[in-house]
Amino acid sequence: MNSEKRIVLTGFMGVGKSTVARFLASLLDSTRIDLDSFIESNEKNTIAEIIKTKGEGHFREIETRNLRRILTESEARIIALGGGAWFFGIANPVMYMIVLGLLTGFVLRFTRFGRHVFAIGGNEHA
Repeated sequence: MNSEKRIVLTGFMGVGKSTVARFLASLLDSTRIDLDSFIESNEKNTIAEIIKTKGEGHFREIETRNLRRILTESEARIIALGGGAWFFGIANPVMYMIVLGLLTGFVLRFTRFGRHVFAIGGNEHA
């Protein structure tokens, strides 16, 4: 693996980012780091406890600070982000456009309405 490049895994909570990071690190003989584990180690507290005692806003600040630290100080080539890390860094209008685009794609691809709009019959069940 090119030592200049990194693989950053994003996704919703519980989808397996950490598991995939372990697999990729093994496959590519590379180092990995899990943002959530990194935070818990540095803060000497669980993420759930940080959010419970200090609030989600404070946790997101900690998360951002630790991610910057990983990106600038760590040699890890594979980074698994926390479930909300990618989401909270995106401005609301951008997030709305992403969701709208995904929803529109779904409607146009998998519904009778979409089949008629495109008139290609991509979904035989619509």
